[in-house]
Amino acid sequence: MVSLMGVNDGSHSRFPSLTARSPIGYFARIMLTADAIAYFGSKVAIARKLRLGKAAVSKWGEVVPRPWAAELHVLTDGQLHFDPDKYAADERKPDEAA
Repeated sequence: MVSLMGVNDGSHSRFPSLTARSPIGYFARIMLTADAIAYFGSKVAIARKLRLGKAAVSKWGEVVPRPWAAELHVLTDGQLHFDPDKYAADERKPDEAA
């Protein structure tokens, strides 16, 4: 099995092994809108699943907002990965990130 650090020989690695069954967005720090679109097929499909207006999803930009990322994680049984700790780290102000 191949990992991001090379061949997975059982040695310690900073990253889990990359397999065909890895959840979409697993290695991203935060859930990307592109990952959600890849999973559901379109922004319209995402909006329907979340019971939002199409315009709301179109305003997300590159990153799925935290509350919707958590909801999509549940709705996809973890296939779209959400880690609240990683969102918290990315939401800190630059002077707090040190």
